[in-house]
Amino acid sequence: MGIQAREVELDAKDLMQHFGSIRMKHIYCEANSVADYLARLARSNSFTTRDIIIF
Repeated sequence: MGIQAREVELDAKDLMQHFGSIRMKHIYCEANSVADYLARLARSNSFTTRDIIIF
């Protein structure tokens, strides 16, 4: 795990402490292609608002 991934993990854990109850469920990339696309786009560092279609 790289430094950036570790920072994201720590930020997420910090945010989770502010909620009374949290339930997480793993969803495979194939079942959520839009979220997978956005995550890959964000990691590519070539993200622009033109890449997203709002509907």
